Amino acid sequence: MLWLIAPALAGDLPLYSRALAYVDGFYLHPEKVSREQMFEDAGRQAERAIDWLLVDVEGPTLRLRDGAGTWQTEVRLDRPQALPDALSRLEDALRAGPHPLPDGVDLRVELLRGMARSLDRHSVILADSTLARFDERLSGTMSGVGLSCGVDAGVLLVTEVYAGSPAERGGVLRGDRLLAIDGKSTVGMVVGDLGGRLRGPVGSTVTLQIARGTGSPSEWERIERTLQRAEVQIPNVFVDRDSGDVGVVRIDHFSEQTHEWLERSLETIRQSPVGALVLDLRGNTGGSLLQSADAADAFLQHGRIVSTVGPDGHAVPGLTETFDAGPDSPPEALPIAVLVDHQTASGSEILSGALQHLDRALVFGTNSFGKGTVQKVYPLSEGIKFKLTVAEYRLADDARVVDVGIHPDVLFYPYRFDADGVWFPDPTQELKHAPAGTVLLPLPTEYPGWRSGAPPMHDAPLDTAVSLIAAAEGASRAKLLSGLELIAPGLEANFDARLEEVFGARGMDWSPQPRTEAVAATPIDASGTLLVEAGPEGVDSGSDSATVTAGAAVTLRVSVRNDGPSLWRARVRLHSVNGVWDDRVLPLGKFASASSRTGETRLTVPLSAASRADVVELWLEADGFDARPIGQRVIAVAAEPPVELGATLRAKTDRNGRMTVDVAVADVTVHEPGAGPRSYPLRVRFAWTDLPGVEWLAPSQVAVDLPARGTVHAGLALQLGAEAPPQLPLTLVIESPTGATLARWPVALDRDAVTHVQPPTLSLRTLSKVQPPGIALLQMRASDDERIDHVMVYAGTERVDRSRYEPETLWDAQKVSWSDGTEADRRGDERRVDDTVAVPVHLGENRYEVSATDATGLRTTRVVYILGQAPDAPSEAESQ
Repeated sequence: MLWLIAPALAGDLPLYSRALAYVDGFYLHPEKVSREQMFEDAGRQAERAIDWLLVDVEGPTLRLRDGAGTWQTEVRLDRPQALPDALSRLEDALRAGPHPLPDGVDLRVELLRGMARSLDRHSVILADSTLARFDERLSGTMSGVGLSCGVDAGVLLVTEVYAGSPAERGGVLRGDRLLAIDGKSTVGMVVGDLGGRLRGPVGSTVTLQIARGTGSPSEWERIERTLQRAEVQIPNVFVDRDSGDVGVVRIDHFSEQTHEWLERSLETIRQSPVGALVLDLRGNTGGSLLQSADAADAFLQHGRIVSTVGPDGHAVPGLTETFDAGPDSPPEALPIAVLVDHQTASGSEILSGALQHLDRALVFGTNSFGKGTVQKVYPLSEGIKFKLTVAEYRLADDARVVDVGIHPDVLFYPYRFDADGVWFPDPTQELKHAPAGTVLLPLPTEYPGWRSGAPPMHDAPLDTAVSLIAAAEGASRAKLLSGLELIAPGLEANFDARLEEVFGARGMDWSPQPRTEAVAATPIDASGTLLVEAGPEGVDSGSDSATVTAGAAVTLRVSVRNDGPSLWRARVRLHSVNGVWDDRVLPLGKFASASSRTGETRLTVPLSAASRADVVELWLEADGFDARPIGQRVIAVAAEPPVELGATLRAKTDRNGRMTVDVAVADVTVHEPGAGPRSYPLRVRFAWTDLPGVEWLAPSQVAVDLPARGTVHAGLALQLGAEAPPQLPLTLVIESPTGATLARWPVALDRDAVTHVQPPTLSLRTLSKVQPPGIALLQMRASDDERIDHVMVYAGTERVDRSRYEPETLWDAQKVSWSDGTEADRRGDERRVDDTVAVPVHLGENRYEVSATDATGLRTTRVVYILGQAPDAPSEAESQ
């Protein structure tokens, strides 16, 4: 008898089946689930994770191919219910591909992440470090010593010692300097390096060497403490003891320990002579639903705090359906104010909303996030969990929070004044949900440069909440609202007068529309022109487009003619896909009918900006009117080729084991003729590593200036012990002064040797930054000192999402090309790849991201933009 044995499949069918079963059984919006979209998104996610993979979507079929054209296969979703099987076959097909999967890529996790992407922004797959961080945040505990650190002058400084922790019991104090951990120097460490050293199994020990005292390091007291690790509660509730008769409690997030921390904080407040309470929930993005409801229950004696509604209005197994306040909260109720902002979300919206809707508190601040949904975490496999949206939560009276948020009773409308001008948010986003009776307070904040002698900055929302709640004559919301109603006119007048005074410092009339003035029935009728001035010689010709140079200081000046009704607090807001121009505000002030006014703002185009052209729209806003577009302009940025860094490391070891490394950093960019000189401030360091026998010596980081077309040297030092390996696997890090990483290169550093680090150089060229929709040719050249491994191209359009408080630029990108060094090998020149790729051009801003990777894994990435415009639209000269 002949037996036919099918080959073993690697695809994890049970894993995908479990994930889809949770979606089918519990997802909040089953009507929105598209298994075809899930399958496509899984393929797209695999394409993002695997360099050599290209995915073409043809209906229910994913066509998989490698960019070199040597391999192709198809995986089809035969029917929606067969998605687990299709994902399993997709995994098999990718594992059988012609190239290995990248190191560190768990293909199962990537396919699941793609599948979840089509659901909603809060349904995500948790694995590896993201799972560990989630578990720690939710549990509110960790196994360690219980301290937090910051960096001060290159030294790790203890900033917090948790109550009852091993660190507190061992006598570690806030302000101590952490010099060594288990005999290993902390020189060169950043805060992110600490976790793996201080945390560990419960009962294990760790020895800390700390320094205490003031003055020079020679005057510090050296102390050694051996601590036994334990389960430590991470505090997330904090009491401000400096607010006089008002207690201020800040809740950072909601973990499983929040109720206990809150009770401790309230007990502290009860023992002090306070007559009111402020709960600060700003920046609190949520956490445990039950803990947030428990927190609300601490202040309430009756009423529905929150209810959850699952798919089709049904209950969700394992999820509390309703949570009502119990009668056990203290009867001696204090007046309460709650502070919220745009980051206040989820559990913190439950707490603030419950206190507001159950007549217990006034809410101050800005509109909250508006999350309104509940996620449950389901295990899928060892080390993989699925956080899935399963319910919507409702407040008392069935009030919804999704996309609406919590509306403050006292709404602060922020204005920022600095040397460049003024900015304030789009009122259609800030005020669209404000109910009648909301007290609106303009909140001007001055930064250096707006005028001399600006008042010191302070926390006005907190100060206002403290002062109002301290004067409350009762704890019920009705009493609080009654008191607010009495003082609101004077409060609004004071804040408004302050706003007018700040604008007036620059000669602008920002007086509000008189209350006796009827709103005109006619809409805004105006036109505007935007002029761009870059430096003293950058005069704008007024043509259809303007060009500025990356790194230039720019003044944007708008001239507006008003042929409609008189306007108050008029301003022009710019809309653009390019964040350099988008959401800039050019104030005009009081604007009479049949007149013209100008407004301006200043900015600096980032030196790192890419060459591009962008449509900039002018939108005229005024109090009492809907915003309307009044003109547009194309503004182009001309940028030099980006800095492409290389480094040479010369290591020398003396007889005492001290290794000095001269790091020569060079700008290897081939500059175009006529490019002006430029220099770049850099910080050079080695990333801290736990290599045996290797310690960093001060200075662990060197600040240098890279001159134009030049080389700069930085000296770094290490101490090598007998157990140090002969070749040191290190990571060289080059950063900007702001901490942005410019290069992060793995190096194998030999003792007494010279090591070269040279990522590929990459140059790109298109015919023009502005082209009609269709196809454009992107010419590229990648070269390397050894060998180019592959070149990859992503393409897609950029758009701006204005649905929330801060506009967000989104890039809908797909991989359009991947090529290895095969063709270069055939020419006998594996160090260079020349290619021309046809890329799609759509209407609007098109972004193309090209990366070249060499044989050692070093990668260089460049970005090109093409503005897609109809042939009769304003155009711009060909790029240089």
